[in-house]
Amino acid sequence: MPTVLIVDDDPVSRQFMKDVLSAGMGLAVQEARNVGEGIALAQDSAPDLILLDQHMPDGTAADFCDGLIGKAPELAAVPKWVVTGERPLDWDEDIWRKRGVVGYMMKPCQIDQLENAVRKAMGKK
Repeated sequence: MPTVLIVDDDPVSRQFMKDVLSAGMGLAVQEARNVGEGIALAQDSAPDLILLDQHMPDGTAADFCDGLIGKAPELAAVPKWVVTGERPLDWDEDIWRKRGVVGYMMKPCQIDQLENAVRKAMGKK
């Protein structure tokens, strides 16, 4: 069963995504509340997809991606999708792609938007 790691400091957002992905799509879901937890969990579990908030107490989505690549370069290819309440001002598609980020979605998102984003990121229709 494919595994999705949600890295988001907001418990309501994590619960929404977990409900959609586990109950709605039948995916295994793991959760982390911040960058440090997320990197450690990704190293331990090698998820198939990572959903990231942009701003967390101990860093940003960019910090997560760069930290993960530095500690576990083999996970650089794991697709990542940023799900956040604000569009970062420094959003540069090429830089984000190098970090493995394949998409971006604004919160609050709809169930079908999240499901479509996950299918797209995982290469499914």
